[in-house]
Amino acid sequence: MTEIMIEKEEKVKKKDMQKHILVLFNDDEHTTEYVIACLIGVCEHTPIQAEQCTMIVHHKGKCSIKSGTISYLIHINSKLTEAGLTTEIQ
Repeated sequence: MTEIMIEKEEKVKKKDMQKHILVLFNDDEHTTEYVIACLIGVCEHTPIQAEQCTMIVHHKGKCSIKSGTISYLIHINSKLTEAGLTTEIQ
């Protein structure tokens, strides 16, 4: 490997190691119960944690629901998107 390739690989690893957050946005399509069930099933939230996040989303329009590396959050993001929820990795 050349030195440039090694540097690029290290940058990619560093970027992946940085903490990112997954944000859930409010919508008018899904019930509170459905969102809570998704957070429990996909994000492994406790029922209380899922209910609190859902209430924050309802009242404030968005809530950080998970943090971690980008590669970790991409999987969760895709599952929630498949469930019809609106999320974004920041």
